[in-house]
Formats: sequence, C-alpha cells, structure tokens
Amino acid sequence: MVMLSLRLRQLTGAPIPTTDRYPDWSWPVIAALLLVSLTQSACSDFRAGQLYRTATSLGAQGEWDEALHYYERLWVEYPGSDLVDDARLKAARIYAGPQHNVRSAEDVYRDLVLTGSHEDIQVQALLELADLYAATDENRDRAIEVLELYLQRFPGRTNQSRIHLKLAQIYLDKGLLLQAMQGAQPFLESVDTQLRRQALLIAGSASEFAQRATNAVDYYRQAQGLSEPGTPGWIAATEGVARALEETGQWREALTHVEELRDRHPNPDAVERWVVAIKARHAEMNR
Repeated sequence: MVMLSLRLRQLTGAPIPTTDRYPDWSWPVIAALLLVSLTQSACSDFRAGQLYRTATSLGAQGEWDEALHYYERLWVEYPGSDLVDDARLKAARIYAGPQHNVRSAEDVYRDLVLTGSHEDIQVQALLELADLYAATDENRDRAIEVLELYLQRFPGRTNQSRIHLKLAQIYLDKGLLLQAMQGAQPFLESVDTQLRRQALLIAGSASEFAQRATNAVDYYRQAQGLSEPGTPGWIAATEGVARALEETGQWREALTHVEELRDRHPNPDAVERWVVAIKARHAEMNR
C-alpha cells in the first residue's frame, strides 16, 4: 500500500499525507482518497475534452456563435485544463475572422499572451494579435508596441526569433527599410530553414524597395533555393527574382522565372498578363 501511495503521488504531483501527521488515518484510507481525487481529475479532463471537441466540430460547420459558447464554457468551467490555451486561441480566431469582432479578439489574444501556460501558444497568439493590428496602417505602431513589450517582459524565451522577424516584416510594411534589414540580418545564415527563408524574403524586399536590385536578386534566389516549388515561399521568392531582374534590365531571364510560375501560381491569369507585359517590353527594346 505504501508503494501504491507513492505511485499516486507521482501521478498527481500532490503531497501525500502521512500517518505520522494524521495518526487516525491508515494508508488504505489515504490511498482511497487519492484514488477519488485522481478519478475526479480524469472526469474533468474528459468533460473538458468533450467541450473542446464539440466547439471544434461546430466551428468546422460554420456555427461560430455555438462554437464560441462551448470554447468559453471550457475555460470558465475547467480553468485548469490543458486545453484552455488552445480553446482561447481558436476563440480569438473566430472573433477576428468570421465574427469580425476585433475588440473581443484583441481581449482574448491579450489575455492569452499574458496568462497562458503554453509558451508556443502564447507566442502564436502574440503574432496573430500583431497581424490583427498590422492589417491597417493606423494600427501598425500598436503591432510594434505589443511585440516589443513581449520581448521586454519575457526575455530569453525560446520562440523570440519568430517575434523579431515579425517585427522586421512590420517595419518593412511601414517602409522603414533600415529597421527591416537590421531585423532580418541575424537570421540570414540561420540553420533553421524556415527562419532563414523568411529573413531572406524580408531582406530581398527591403533591397528591392531601396532600389538595390542586384542585392535583391541574390536574397530572393537564396530564398528560392530553400523552398519547394509551388509553396508560398517559393512563389514569393520567384516573383521577387523576376521583378528584380526586370529592374536590372535582364528581361529574358526575368521572363524565364515568370514562366516558371504559370503552373504553380494561385492566380495564373495575373502571371499570364505579366508574361505578356514582359514580351511587349522586349518588343519595344528590339525595335
């Protein structure tokens, strides 16, 4: 029975009362109480899981109000559940997306960033909150503010690279090319392919806007080499290479890259118009 109690202690993480401290208790009574506690915890996890699955199913069917109802019940009724952070993240996405309720989305995102118990979900919430602000020109400064505040409040966390690159992207969107390049610079040689590709795309765009087309070609080509053909990263890099080559007067090579996009781009009509425009410029130059 002592071994059983010790095992229960490992499972629950709770201190085990001893018969020295509670002389009227026997080990069987203590073990029984702990079994009851463990059973109650398992039941709570089961009910929280039911609420989560119901909400997720309703969301998949477009029943947004009902999905929100069940997500909110989960974190109100079972605040200790391991599913709470994920439920709050999904609720914030519903508010921000189909519900178009920016204020409620902002409240849920902020609460999750400040009080969440899963660092990866906290960081994802922060990035999505920044996207929510950065969607409009007048709120981009707020996006920068919340990202910088997080970096100050939680220094040394493992996911900060994503936050630094998000800041660099927002600087780029604001036309702050120097800050964007400085933000991307530490990740241009990263061993993490995703981070490096993102940094190269930012550096390529910053160089392009700064009219340094030769540098832009180099950054975009590196990003292209790190991407699978047809993926969003590859499409962005290939478009960038083609634009930068046009700027340097290398029309034929630019045309080659644009034609590579034909069968892989989500908007093939736009690519076809681009091909026609480049060929028209070629014709004018050869007259």
